[in-house]
Amino acid sequence: MEHYIYDLNNLIHNSMETYPQYNSNKSFLELVKAMLPEGYKQTRLVSLNYQVLRTMYGQRKNHRLSGWNTDFVEWIKTLPLPEWITGDFPDEDQIFSKD
Repeated sequence: MEHYIYDLNNLIHNSMETYPQYNSNKSFLELVKAMLPEGYKQTRLVSLNYQVLRTMYGQRKNHRLSGWNTDFVEWIKTLPLPEWITGDFPDEDQIFSKD
């Protein structure tokens, strides 16, 4: 598997010389992505707001795949003000208690 990934990385770095028939880098990268083994971990950059995360949280908190219902839900709880996403606001007594 390491050799396969190494070869794919070489193809990416040499895309225009290796495959000149692909006139855009985007179509070449789509081809390379299709060649990746299913389930290969890829890095993505995603920008979301709290409204979108609230919708995603509601859809995925009881998801059958553990990556969604544990990892994603636990990650949401690490964000600033997670109650805006989860809807689990603390009681007034907890907020205004005099210690």
